[in-house]
Amino acid sequence: TIEDLDLLSRSPGDLDSGVLTSALDRVAAEIKSRLRGGTSASSDYVRRAVEALKRLSGTACAEVRIGCLLDASQYFYVTGQGFAAIDPATEAVQLSERARRKAQLRKALTLLGITQADTGNISAAVESYARALELARQLNDPVSECSVWINLGVALLYAAQYRDAISCFEHAIEMSSRDKSLAAVRPNAFSNIALCALHLEDFGRGIKAAETAVMESPPPVTAA
Repeated sequence: TIEDLDLLSRSPGDLDSGVLTSALDRVAAEIKSRLRGGTSASSDYVRRAVEALKRLSGTACAEVRIGCLLDASQYFYVTGQGFAAIDPATEAVQLSERARRKAQLRKALTLLGITQADTGNISAAVESYARALELARQLNDPVSECSVWINLGVALLYAAQYRDAISCFEHAIEMSSRDKSLAAVRPNAFSNIALCALHLEDFGRGIKAAETAVMESPPPVTAA
């Protein structure tokens, strides 16, 4: 499948053929399989796939290509290769912009922000999240907006900006109080508030937030 993409990426012009579509579908399925496996043994394949995808010109089959890049970035992230995750996420952002695919651009910016924060580039992560928030609002997508607020808060927590981080988590909680479909974010938000409060030595607030996080968490399904 990588060989198919290598061959096609050498062709001039904006490719949009059945051959390209078939090759991309095979690569997409393979990357998803490697992502589910979650082992670093697949790194070489995923890295070669990203390089082949980057050589494709134009915006043909943009949706599938962006999906491949996002899955590749997630693969590197979950296998502990945070710096390697940045490149496919960045490429996904750029392709989403060229193809004017707002929903995928929001997702790509959120993932890019996660990889940037995880590798210590907090200022870049904040910029990515700010753009993702704007897009989530334009798309009227409260679930994605809430997710971005949580991730922005985590980035600020990494930077020891605990009060600003708490404000982000509280905003997500406020959104969830108005929309019951967002209830799943509440335990995560409260647990992060607890962590921030403990860093600020506001122990009463931290304990209360931790208790709320436990109370609102779903019951465990395993003993682990």
